[in-house]
Amino acid sequence: MLSTIVRRSSVLMLGAMLLVSSISSIASAQTVPNYTQSIRDLRSARYFLNQPDRNPGIQQNTSLAIGAIDQALNQLVGAANSVGQPANMSEPVNTNPGGQGRLHRAMTLIMSARSNIVYAKEADPNAHSYRQSAITPISQAATYTKRAITASHRDAS
Repeated sequence: MLSTIVRRSSVLMLGAMLLVSSISSIASAQTVPNYTQSIRDLRSARYFLNQPDRNPGIQQNTSLAIGAIDQALNQLVGAANSVGQPANMSEPVNTNPGGQGRLHRAMTLIMSARSNIVYAKEADPNAHSYRQSAITPISQAATYTKRAITASHRDAS
C-alpha cells in the first residue's frame, strides 16, 4: 500500500515536472519581431521599386510604394533601437531578384517584412508603438506594388 502511494506520488511529481517544462518551452518558443530582417527586406524592396520605368502607372505606384516603405523604415529603426537590435541601414542591399521580375521580388520582400513583425509578439511598449506604426505603411507599400504589377501586366498585353 505504501509502495503504491509512493509510486503514484512519483508519477504525479514527474507529470508536474513535465508540465512545467512544457510550459516554459512554449513560453521561450514565442517569437519576437525580427526588426533587422524586416529592415533588410524593405531596403531591398525599395531598391527593386526604385528603377525608372516608362509606364506612368508603374512609375506612379512604385513612387508611392517607396514613400510608404520610407515611413515604415523610420518606424522599424525606432523599434529596433528600442529592443537593441541592429538597424543596419548602411548594410548593402540584396540586389538579386532570385528569378523573379523586379516588381514581384519587391512584393515578396514587402510581404516577408510584414510577416516578420505582424505575427510576432512584442513585449517592449516603446517597440510595440513603433511596430504598430510600421504595419500600415508596409500594407500600403504592398497595395501600391500590386497596382504597379497590374499596370505592368496591362502594359505587356
